[in-house]
Amino acid sequence: MLLTVLAACGREGTVRPEPSSSAPPTTTMRFAYPAEPPTLDPLAPGGGSSETRDILRPVLPALFHLGTNLRPAPDLVETWPAKSDFSFDPFSVRLKLKNARWSDGRQITSRDVAFTLSKFRTGPTAYRYRFLTSVDVLSPRTFRLRFDRPVRRWWSLFSLDDMVLPSHAYAKSWARGPTVSGGPLAFKSWTKGLDVQLTRNASYFGPGARIGTLDIQFVPDDETRLQLLRSKKIDAFFAEGSANMGRRATAYGFPVTSKAIDGAAGASGVWGPTWIELDLDASRMSDALRRAVVEGTGPDLAAEIFEDSARRLDAVPPSFRTTPTAEPWLRRGDLAKASALAKTTSSGFQLGFPNGGAGAIANFMHFRLAPAMSVEIAGIDDATFEKTWLPEHRSPAVLRVRRAADAPEAGAYGTGADVVAAETTGAGTAVTTGLEPAAWDRVEAGLYAAATIDPIVQLRTWIVARDGVFGPRPSGTLEGPLAGAATWHLTPVA
Repeated sequence: MLLTVLAACGREGTVRPEPSSSAPPTTTMRFAYPAEPPTLDPLAPGGGSSETRDILRPVLPALFHLGTNLRPAPDLVETWPAKSDFSFDPFSVRLKLKNARWSDGRQITSRDVAFTLSKFRTGPTAYRYRFLTSVDVLSPRTFRLRFDRPVRRWWSLFSLDDMVLPSHAYAKSWARGPTVSGGPLAFKSWTKGLDVQLTRNASYFGPGARIGTLDIQFVPDDETRLQLLRSKKIDAFFAEGSANMGRRATAYGFPVTSKAIDGAAGASGVWGPTWIELDLDASRMSDALRRAVVEGTGPDLAAEIFEDSARRLDAVPPSFRTTPTAEPWLRRGDLAKASALAKTTSSGFQLGFPNGGAGAIANFMHFRLAPAMSVEIAGIDDATFEKTWLPEHRSPAVLRVRRAADAPEAGAYGTGADVVAAETTGAGTAVTTGLEPAAWDRVEAGLYAAATIDPIVQLRTWIVARDGVFGPRPSGTLEGPLAGAATWHLTPVA
């Protein structure tokens, strides 16, 4: 997927100077967000939604965050672990927390991390912790993550999409809003159907937020967001996978800067690994039908739907490969071949998808494949897609939007021998950094052979801001658009 920030500038190719002093802590930034979260409890049904996690990102602390190079750096953790902190029998990592406190003054401790794991095991993101056997508390600020196998992306746990919970304060009442914060911002209020307000957390262990309040307003329609921004009723907005957003925003006077693609300092946008892929259920679709669907989808045509907001996707993911893309992924879109494959099998199936960008692709697939096979499409609201389309109820084919700084653990794509091998490859050398790449060429070869995952299109995600707003940039990660909210600041509206 593509993630791009569009920050308003005086003219193409220029970068606005920042104010000489940071904004006062009473300043409010009005930020339009496309959907209301189903809950603010990360453990409740719907708590794994991107809406919930995006809003909780600046409220709850993470062990690590991702830098501009998309590599992990310590956040709540004091330092990156030394070689002596790793063990491979079994695989484990020893970590030490910074001297940090919750917003109510209580120390953030190792027991909070252990408590968080106990809750995550039954939460909506439990699958991410399936290889983590325990969090061993060694001291109030030191603990060990113990796994049942080498896991390359161990640092993503309690970090990229899950944060640390306060063992003394978490309760189911958090569905209405967290009562304690460990991030740069704290929960203030939630007016259903209107907004969530976050306020500056004076107890935050890092540099304090440069705004006093972040007012996250729910504005589903991107054209309405553009109108609100032009009339100065909001300061910035977020849009994921919106068709032709760059051209429309430029027409409204919010031009992309000249270095918007490479992510250079001051640039208005960067590419980020968010994408739409098609998951095909081998237990409910024949091999021939799966291959027919993959062959006929045509990622080049799918990318054209979004104009300047998308491009074809030929790898999983495209930016973190260790070998050149295999030829079979490049040669898709032959409808005649798809028709020939479909004639050998039952040619009908149902396609489930979340609305939004995935909905546009679903409608494209319905139109594209109609001459070769029968496709029934079934859409559902984005915020409830993940909790409603459970494995036992989901369609034989499902479109998913994935946002991440790196590929998910290979196990997310199946349980075959190639996947397991890719997940553990390089374990011996991972002692030093934990970042050695897995053998994704093996994973992709297995996926192509099984026709179970079809990468289709990479999308842009946009942050569009008025002139005088500083800081908002897309991170291109699972951390979401509010990951850097502590650095945001703005000048008053003229």
